[in-house]
Amino acid sequence: MDYYTIHDEENNRLGFAPHNASNKSPLEKGTQPTRAFGSGDPPQKETSIWTWVVSIILVLAFAAFWGAAITKVNKDNNKGKKGSKMSDDDKKTMIIWSIVALVSTCIFGFLIFAFFFPWFNNAIVDDVKGSYEGNEILVAGSAIGLFAAYVSRKESSETSE
Repeated sequence: MDYYTIHDEENNRLGFAPHNASNKSPLEKGTQPTRAFGSGDPPQKETSIWTWVVSIILVLAFAAFWGAAITKVNKDNNKGKKGSKMSDDDKKTMIIWSIVALVSTCIFGFLIFAFFFPWFNNAIVDDVKGSYEGNEILVAGSAIGLFAAYVSRKESSETSE
């Protein structure tokens, strides 16, 4: 040990010098490091509430898509029929599609929370180093959202005509 640590806040420098009673030689000048000094085991980022909100909204939107699709098919199948009673075949078909919707929503939710949740958190929570890692994901997600809004608006205008 036998070294003093000198902190120069104004110039953002850290220096080391041997104690006056130390038998160690002074440190020699070296080359400027090319990478930052850091831990091999950095602390885990905090999870933002917005990461949870975005993930939950995606899973609920997926489930709502299935609900809307099944409802639309049910209405289309019952058009022109007297009364609102469903046949046994229609009931079986609705049950099968409801099960498919439930299972696929569970799988989609697993994928969102197991794989995409860390990406969302990296895009939302600032890194300790202030890196811009994850902004590509945020931009891609925004572009996908805008495209989906455009497509749904176009479809709704075509169906109203």
